[in-house]
Amino acid sequence: MAPRPVWIVLLALLAWTPSVWRCGFLMDDRELLLENPVVAGSLPWSAAFGRDYFGHVQDAGKWRPLATLSLRLGRELGGEAASGQHLANVLLHALVVALAAFVLRRVAAREARWPWFGLALFAVHPALADAVAWISGRTVMVAAAAGLAGAAVLVRALERGWRAPALATVSLAGVLLAAMGREDGALFALVYPALALASSRRAARACALGAALGLGAWLVARGHVLDGAFPAATHDALARASPLRRAGVGGLALLEALRVAVLPFDHSPLVRAEALLARAPRPWPLAAALGWLAWASLAAGGPLAAPRRPAGWSALLAAVALAPALQLVPNSTVFAPRYIYLPLLFGAPLLDALGQRLPARRPLALATLCALVALAWARTGVYAERGAYRGEILRHDPAHAPSWNELGLWREDAGDEAGALAAWRHALALDPGYSRPWSNLGRVQLARGELEEAERSLRNALCNGPRNALAHSNLAGLCLRLGADEEAARLYARAAELAPGFAAAWRGLGNARLRLGDSRGAATALRRALELDPDIPHARELLERAE
Repeated sequence: MAPRPVWIVLLALLAWTPSVWRCGFLMDDRELLLENPVVAGSLPWSAAFGRDYFGHVQDAGKWRPLATLSLRLGRELGGEAASGQHLANVLLHALVVALAAFVLRRVAAREARWPWFGLALFAVHPALADAVAWISGRTVMVAAAAGLAGAAVLVRALERGWRAPALATVSLAGVLLAAMGREDGALFALVYPALALASSRRAARACALGAALGLGAWLVARGHVLDGAFPAATHDALARASPLRRAGVGGLALLEALRVAVLPFDHSPLVRAEALLARAPRPWPLAAALGWLAWASLAAGGPLAAPRRPAGWSALLAAVALAPALQLVPNSTVFAPRYIYLPLLFGAPLLDALGQRLPARRPLALATLCALVALAWARTGVYAERGAYRGEILRHDPAHAPSWNELGLWREDAGDEAGALAAWRHALALDPGYSRPWSNLGRVQLARGELEEAERSLRNALCNGPRNALAHSNLAGLCLRLGADEEAARLYARAAELAPGFAAAWRGLGNARLRLGDSRGAATALRRALELDPDIPHARELLERAE
């Protein structure tokens, strides 16, 4: 007899609750939680819908208002402590599991059993630490929860015989909300028609129309906020790669995704193309071709073998959800374990169908789930703090310059300035053209009063990162200190142009214009800074002087 859904939800809580007290802030957690004025409460909730997700630092071409609001809600309920946000992540994952259980049980109402084992594998899979145990990784869970909420409403609507317009409306709202959590939430546009097809083709057509309208609404709203539905990527990990090499790396990334899904024992939280190529069997193009073949088999095999059964649709949806790993579109990360959150969710019926073919199914299933829970507990340690996270990446990829840069920031926060400087210099030894370590070096040198060294470092940062808003802002601060007010104003203006939501750049621009005697221009810039972040330090005092 299949267990009740509540037991699967409790299993998810058992696997991930240790992250509440074990895990801290990682990577951009502090930027999103402590520096984002919407999350901090300086701006109203509605402001989340009119800003880039990272707009307070530098526009990243990401519109995720629901993710922003989830961070704000977690902060208002739990304060600035990391534990409150981690508890929110665990509960959000449990909600995803509960909603998925509801939908799967309804879909399998005519079956002898519902795919509980596949869902349980998803609930406790250790690779999901990249989403559950990392605060900023919750975006994929926000998208999944919103999309599954729409799916739950839809299956109830189908059971009650709702008319086509109502079904289309549910699909529209579900797709729109899921995509506002994270971009790959748009994949629910495929889920709703698939759910409706079991009822009737008319219902499926209505859901397809609603999903298409939801995608259109999302693209229009996204384009309005980001000045284009498909804004230029701020960073593409394979920007200089040929299409053939990009496809090759995509094939290797697909193999890595399948490996992590099947054997989640020892994997990096972040994988570069160079690391994939170094580890790939030789010749690597053949290995990449095997990755694409495996993906094509997953995409086509399930629907061909069982076109009207959940396992068939599950295989197709899981394959489509692996799209970020394909590298066909610009992506800042080649592969990260969070890429398999949606594939494992969509693939739950397929995993369950495969599990039914194993001998001694019940004892083996229980042993597997117990082992995965233990692995999930262990995996949360990787996300304890930035040092542990970056150390794990460097254990797999010692030449990863961004991790050395982040390790330097972690050491600086811990009071180890010498260790921070050493880490940044090591990052530059690995990649002299990497802008951020130059900027960090210059910032510390400026604080020490080493003006010549600071200027050299900050100009290197700007030279190697012409679109790095923070590098422009840091160098502008040095120019103000040296009395070069005109250059400072120009640099601050460029920083504000690159990152229109960067309040500190607008404040600096106002200060520079005030020093140049341009009171009107200073007031305009300072008002903009206060619009973006009403609590930004010193801006009100400067505005009073300008007025």
